[in-house]
Amino acid sequence: MIFNFRTAFYDKGVLVVQSSTIFSRYLKENFIWDFIAVCCDFISLAYSQEVCWYLKIASFIRVRKLLHLTTRVEDFLNLSRSSQSTLKLLKLWATIMIFAHWLACFFHYIAYKRINIEDTWISQTNMIYSSIGERYVFAFYWSTATMLTVGYGDVVPISISERIYSITAMIMACVVFGYSLNTVADIIKEMSYEKDQRR
Repeated sequence: MIFNFRTAFYDKGVLVVQSSTIFSRYLKENFIWDFIAVCCDFISLAYSQEVCWYLKIASFIRVRKLLHLTTRVEDFLNLSRSSQSTLKLLKLWATIMIFAHWLACFFHYIAYKRINIEDTWISQTNMIYSSIGERYVFAFYWSTATMLTVGYGDVVPISISERIYSITAMIMACVVFGYSLNTVADIIKEMSYEKDQRR
C-alpha cells in the first residue's frame, strides 16, 4: 500500500509522477480494496478464533489486481498477434482454474461445517478421516465435473445446503462455460489471422 502511494502511472500515454495526483488516484481506485484485504489479514492473524480465520477469504479481492498486472505485462512486452492469442488462452485457463478452485473450497466448507448434523458428501464418500488434501481433490473433481457439465455422479451433493449451493454453482458455471467457448473461438480466429495475412 505504501509503494502504491508512490508509484507513477500512465495517463493517455503520459507518465504521471506528481505525488498529489498519484495519491488521489490510488485513494479513488484501489485503496479501499487493499485496506479491506490487509485489515482482514491482520485480524485473522491476531485472533485464533475460527470465524476470524475465515476473514482470509477477503484476500480474494487481490485477484482483481492480477488482471491489471497481466494487461500491463502485455503492453510492456509488445507481443505479436499470435503470441497475444496464446497468452489470452493461458489467462482463460488460469481464470477457469481459479473459479473451479473457489467452487471446490466452498463445496468442501459447506459439507465440513455440517458433518456432525447431517449426511454430507464427505460422509457419503467415507472421507471423514481423510486428509484435507484428499478431500480437496474430491471437491475439485466435483467442481470441474460440474463446470464442464459432465457430472459423473460419484461425488454428489447430499444435504439441502449442498444442493442449494450446487444449483448456484451450476448457474455460475454455465456463464463461465459460455464465456470460455466464446473466448476460445475468438482466440482461434486471432491465431489464424497472421497465417491468412501471410497467404
